[in-house]
Amino acid sequence: MSELYERLIALEQRMCALERICKTATGFDAHLQEDTEMLRGLIAETPGMSQSGVARAARRRCDLPKARVVEVLRSGIGKQWRVEAGMYNSLLYFPVADRMHPEVEQIRANDAQVEMNCADVSR
Repeated sequence: MSELYERLIALEQRMCALERICKTATGFDAHLQEDTEMLRGLIAETPGMSQSGVARAARRRCDLPKARVVEVLRSGIGKQWRVEAGMYNSLLYFPVADRMHPEVEQIRANDAQVEMNCADVSR
């Protein structure tokens, strides 16, 4: 009986290892959603923060390492936040308004500017 039990334990260990390998190979990340939400909150609180600034704030707030922050920031570009080039090759992060695509946000901003210009001309 103990031999059967030992074989079952060994089989379970092998299955767990295989499951970890499959999750890694497919890019499964159990904490991605949680980390993304935390970074989205940071970026919404302080728009225009650099990548290093976001990493420092995430380190202070929830002890995320910089490599993890950079990984999550890259995965959310255009979906969770938008990026603009800053001075000295910095990347500045801004929230995406109403979760819309960045190009739609830019078009709306341009439309609002045209409307303001038309209002100024009509006076």
